[in-house]
Amino acid sequence: MDRCIIANHASKCLHVFESGETILPGQILGPKRSKVASLDFNSDLEQFRVWAKNLGVFAPDTASVDYRLRDEWNVRKGICGLLDALRTNVSRCEPPVL
Repeated sequence: MDRCIIANHASKCLHVFESGETILPGQILGPKRSKVASLDFNSDLEQFRVWAKNLGVFAPDTASVDYRLRDEWNVRKGICGLLDALRTNVSRCEPPVL
C-alpha cells in the first residue's frame, strides 16, 4: 500500500513557502501566477508553522500526527492532498517584494 506521510508533504510545503524556489529572477509569470503582498505571505507562512506545530506534524515518534493517524488512511490521504494543493497554490504566487 502506498503510504502518505504527512510530515513529508508538509516539509515540501514549507520549503516552497521559505524558498520561493519556483520563481526564477527575470522569469515571465504565466497567467496562473498571482501577486501576494509581503505581509500576507509572511502571515500565511507563520500560520502554516503554527498549524504544523499544533498538530505535531514534525514531532518525534508517538507525538507525531503521522503516528496518531496511523490507522486512519483516509484522513491522512485527505491531509496530504490538501498539503499538495497548498504547495501548488503557493508555488503559483509571485514572491513578495521585501
